[in-house]
Parts: sequence; structure tokens; C-alpha cells
Amino acid sequence: MRNRANPENCRALNRKYLATDKGKAARQRAQERYRAKHRLKLIAHGKVAYAIKTGELLRQPCWACGEIAQAHHPDYSRPLDVVWLCDKHHKEVHAMERDLRSQSHVNTKPGNTPGFSFQEQ
Repeated sequence: MRNRANPENCRALNRKYLATDKGKAARQRAQERYRAKHRLKLIAHGKVAYAIKTGELLRQPCWACGEIAQAHHPDYSRPLDVVWLCDKHHKEVHAMERDLRSQSHVNTKPGNTPGFSFQEQ
């Protein structure tokens, strides 16, 4: 339900619905669908978090600008092979991947971005 005129009311109604048994069941189904669809992504994120916690992987500054960064997975099948990007550059990379997928009408997986490389030139 989306009510652009009164978003606070919409959020309140949504919270109320999610507190009901029917709402809890709907949320559970949605989470299960997401987890099934994005299994590799969730595993990769968990492995990076654990590697950082244990010291196996050290946080690095952004590859592009040197700011505080977060891990970007060019390929979820290689969970510890990450590129460190600040929030701004991380969003730009994902937007570029999204644009390429929509332009090519091909299901390009995140990270397989043609014409984009993290290699220094």
C-alpha cells in the first residue's frame, strides 16, 4: 500500500498489518523468497563479515577516492574477492551494472560488467 499524500499514515498501517498473524506470515514468505533467490549473495556477505571479524580480511579505503569503504562483490561465487568502495562509488557501480542489464536485455550478473574494470590503468 502506497499513499504518497500521507506516508506516515501508510507506514503506521503497514506496521499495524505486520503485527498481525497474517502480516507476520506474509513477511516470512517474502523473506524466504528473497533468501532463496539471493542465496549466493547472502553467503558472500556472511563470509566477508566473518573474515573481517576474525582478521582474515582487513577493511581498506575506497579504491577510487580513499574514503571509508564497504566491500563490493564483483562475483558472489568468490566471496572473499571484494573491491572496497565508499557508499558513493558503490552505488555508482551498481547503477552502472543495472543500466547495462537494462540496455542489453540480458541477465548480466552483478560484477560481470562489460567495459568496467577495477584494474588501475
